Amino acid sequence: MPVDWGPRYANLQRAATLPWTDGGRCAVREASEPWPVLAERCYQALDHDRIEFHDLTGKCSVASAGAAAVGLGVWEPALKYLYSLEWG
Repeated sequence: MPVDWGPRYANLQRAATLPWTDGGRCAVREASEPWPVLAERCYQALDHDRIEFHDLTGKCSVASAGAAAVGLGVWEPALKYLYSLEWG
């Protein structure tokens, strides 16, 4: 039976652009899941010191604020929100 590589391949390409502390192993393991599931499960494996937020939709006010203006506890929900967005 043929495998649909479309979503998995798209997730792997998307994950390859992100900084991972585990070399991307979590993203590879979860690549067959929908992107929001992969992002949620692999959130802790992201290199949080190297992520820069850009809210292109204007829907997340936290992502638009500077790091000095926002407490660290607020960044986690912001990241989860941004990674839950569908990228076209």
